[in-house]
Amino acid sequence: MVWIMKAIKKISVGIDENKNEAITAYEAVKKFYELCQTDRESNDRYMERFEEAWKTADAAAGVNCLVPTITRTSEKYKSLSDDEWIEAMKVIFLC
Repeated sequence: MVWIMKAIKKISVGIDENKNEAITAYEAVKKFYELCQTDRESNDRYMERFEEAWKTADAAAGVNCLVPTITRTSEKYKSLSDDEWIEAMKVIFLC
């Protein structure tokens, strides 16, 4: 069941299962890190592209490629759950 869910997740974001996985992961992460809003692009459209790129990089390379594991000792971050930490990283990428 887990294997099927992972396969569906990859297919739903447009990852070719027959392509070299290492190259796919690299390209997905590179595309995410190079993402920027164009001059005439609406905020809504940019957010759509951001979410698409995030999902693709996550499906291809895993969320750890986007969200570093750090020692959360500061008052600001130490009480955050893993899901809250992921959302905090998304905000950092958008800024």
